[in-house]
This record gives sequence, C-alpha cells and structure tokens, in this order.
Amino acid sequence: MNLNFSIEMMMFPHAVGVPEYKTPGAAAMDLYATESVMLYPGQSVLMPSGIAVRMPKNLCAEIMSRSGLGSREDVNVKMGVGLIDSDYRKEIFIPLINRSPEGEPVHIAAGDRVAQMRFTEVVHPEVEIAVAMDDNGRGGFGHTGGHKRVTIQGMGGDY
Repeated sequence: MNLNFSIEMMMFPHAVGVPEYKTPGAAAMDLYATESVMLYPGQSVLMPSGIAVRMPKNLCAEIMSRSGLGSREDVNVKMGVGLIDSDYRKEIFIPLINRSPEGEPVHIAAGDRVAQMRFTEVVHPEVEIAVAMDDNGRGGFGHTGGHKRVTIQGMGGDY
C-alpha cells in the first residue's frame, strides 16, 4: 500500500469549514453541513458538503457517519456509507437520515460536523469466470452462530 499521495480539494462558495483531521490519529476528515435543516424521524436529506475532490486513480473516498452524531442523535449517513469514485469531480453530497425511534426531530445547523470522509486504496483484481465453486461447508448469514444479548451497566439497554 502506498501511503504517499495527495488530493486536490475545491471549496464551493457555500462551503462551511475546511474538512480536516481533528486529531493526529483520526482516520477520516470531518465534513460540515452547509445548510440548517430540521430533520424529522424517518426523514432524509442530501446535504451539500461544499467540496469536490480530485484524487489519484488508486483511491476512493468513503463518506461515513460520525459515531457521536449517530449514537446521540440517531442521525447517520443513509446507506451506511457513500462511495466517491476517483473520477467523480462534482460536489459531494451527504445523504443523512434521522433514525430516531422516539420521534424527536433533530436540528442540523450550518457548520455542524455531520459526516466523515476516509480515503481508501482501491484494488482492481482480474476477474476469471468460473463454472463452479467448491462447497467449503460454510452457511450463509449467521452461519457461525448468534451471540447472546448482553446488558451493559449504565448504557440503558441490551446490546
């Protein structure tokens, strides 16, 4: 893996804050809301990020939820992760959804950190078409067995 690369970032006039790594050990850059919005339970919005990026062909960017926003407010990146290909050059949008089970709306203010962007190396393997696959005896989803639900003191629920 080549860890020496650079990207170019274009800031649109409506950008609020420059994406940055908040700590030396941060794996992803924080992205900011460019608009204020009240997000009701089950409602989603495509939030403009105010940025576009140009990156080497061997990279992609992943737009992911911020753990604090997701755990405190139940606001997440809608599909779990958004994938930005190296040849995409337009503004990046952040698909946010309010998954609050209590029915509480969440106010997102312009300038709030709402997602994070991580750069990942891309591999393009050569594909060979097979006529059959060996059965290794493994099942599908959940084939290794479930897990017991546990209660964590002070966390208010089963996990």
